[in-house]
Amino acid sequence: MHICRKKEIYNLVKKLPESAEELIGRFWPGHLTLLMKKSGIVPKATTGGLDTVCVRMPSHPVALALIKESETSIAAPSANLAGRPSPTTAQHVLKDLKGRIDCVIDGGSTKVGVESTVLDLTCEVPTVLRPGGVSLEELKKNSGCC
Repeated sequence: MHICRKKEIYNLVKKLPESAEELIGRFWPGHLTLLMKKSGIVPKATTGGLDTVCVRMPSHPVALALIKESETSIAAPSANLAGRPSPTTAQHVLKDLKGRIDCVIDGGSTKVGVESTVLDLTCEVPTVLRPGGVSLEELKKNSGCC
């Protein structure tokens, strides 16, 4: 789920883990996605029936504006097929997802050419599930996690 205000996370998760506060303060908005136990308002269809949800606050002003204008959080997967390179332009997205999407909002080239780092906060020791825009070293140095 993509959000545009930090306070929106409280509606999406059952309980915000203590470790999340520092991570959010340091890395949001940005390239860090946090996996936590979902609240009852998050539809099962959004999480594939799982009891967890990933939440991220993107840093791109166009993405933030779209979320704000929608007046709700937005469920959005990566803009590429699994196993394919991360797109850095709208043209890359259109080529990779040809025939699978109706449109692309072109906000210019991305600054980071990889997906966000996904950090699992449902376990005792936070665990990186997918490396990305925030390195393990940055997480250790700036938050004391992992």
